[in-house]
Amino acid sequence: MIFGEIHRFEKRHKINFPESYLPNLWILKHTAMTSPLSGCGANPHKKWVPGIYLIAPFFHTAIVAIDELPQTPETLWLRLLGPEEMQKQAIKEVENLSTDNPLRSTALELLS
Repeated sequence: MIFGEIHRFEKRHKINFPESYLPNLWILKHTAMTSPLSGCGANPHKKWVPGIYLIAPFFHTAIVAIDELPQTPETLWLRLLGPEEMQKQAIKEVENLSTDNPLRSTALELLS
């Protein structure tokens, strides 16, 4: 539906957007099971952190296996959605953020 809207806009305004302009679908999964991932043609993305799998470029879709994400500040917010043990660890990381960090108070409010 989104692609159709973009193509109609291009026709109406006689412009062409680059392929990179098209949106991507991000599927978040607690755990990645190998067989479903390989069944849909998903492969680990070499330039991204572990846990990111890309489906054929034509589909503009990626799968994030939350349980495979590394423990880094950049993945903290996704790991809060992860399996129980990972989520507990991520909550501890949020609690350990400095008290003047606005993300800390917002996250703790949302988690409570």
